[in-house]
Amino acid sequence: MSCEIKDEKCGGLCTGYDGSKNWAKRRALIKEIDCESCNEEANNLETFTHDVVNARLGKQIFNKPNFHKYVDIVNCVSFSCKKDGRC
Repeated sequence: MSCEIKDEKCGGLCTGYDGSKNWAKRRALIKEIDCESCNEEANNLETFTHDVVNARLGKQIFNKPNFHKYVDIVNCVSFSCKKDGRC
């Protein structure tokens, strides 16, 4: 495996590995969630996770509004749990 990406950020490391089949399996598993709101949340979180991986590799973000929404959520949760001592 080789990697042509040279713009990694925030500890991202391009290995040249093509994980597209595994990302597809993860998405297929999410489709099995029967609760509509849970399914939507899981799908949005999966998109966010994939965008974090891409951003760390210096690639484009797929869904910018979703990405920024979850950055805000993660920051809020981090602040909140630090403030009350849960993390």
